[in-house]
Amino acid sequence: MRPCQLALPLFLVGLALNGAVTAEPPLSWSRDTTYPLPTSPASAIPEGSAWLTPTAPTGRVAEDVAPPHALGQQSLFDSELLLGLPTGIRIQGALTRWENASFWLEGFAGFYVIVPLVGAGGRFSYTAWSGPHSALVFRPGIDIYCAINPLPGLGGDAAVGLLGTDVECAWFHDFGQGHCLELGLDLGAGFNNSTKSGVLPLASMFLGFCF
Repeated sequence: MRPCQLALPLFLVGLALNGAVTAEPPLSWSRDTTYPLPTSPASAIPEGSAWLTPTAPTGRVAEDVAPPHALGQQSLFDSELLLGLPTGIRIQGALTRWENASFWLEGFAGFYVIVPLVGAGGRFSYTAWSGPHSALVFRPGIDIYCAINPLPGLGGDAAVGLLGTDVECAWFHDFGQGHCLELGLDLGAGFNNSTKSGVLPLASMFLGFCF
C-alpha cells in the first residue's frame, strides 16, 4: 500500500477520536427534572425585624377622632347685627361645644330706642334640624345690660341695670370650612326696677356671620 493511501484513513480516525474527547454531552430535558428557584429578596431580611412584624389594629384612631359638629355648632366665633329693640352689634365666642349643641359667651353694644345699651352674658345653642347646607338653631340666652341715660340733666338715674332673657331662632346656611350666614328673630324680655311695669320688651331681627 502506498504511503498516501495509508495517511488518509489515519487522518479520519484522528478526527473522530478528537471529537469524542472534546464534545460535551447533550442536555437532557425531562419533566421530572427540578430546578432551584431564585431566592426572594424578603428571605434575605432577618426574621423578626420590627418593620416587617405585623401589628394588630388597636382601634385607638377611631376612639380619638371626635365626632363632627352639627351645622350651626361648628364655628368658634359669631357676629350679629340686631335691628329692633335693641339695635346693635352682638359678638359671641364658643366656650365649649358638643356634637349637637354648644355654649357661648357674648357681648353687646347698641341702643334701646335712643338709650345707649351695653351688656354681656351667655347663650346655649342647640341645632334642632340640619340638612346638607342649612340648619334650624334655637339659642336661649341670659344677659346683664347697663342702660346709660343720654339726658341726665332732665332727671333720672345716670345708669340703669337690666336683666335680659331671650331666645334666638336662627336659620343657618353653610358656606364650608366652618363659615355660616345666619338670619333670625330674637324675642325676650328685660327686667328692672326703674320702669312702672318693671319689664321691657326685647324683639329684634338679626343677620349674622359665623366663622
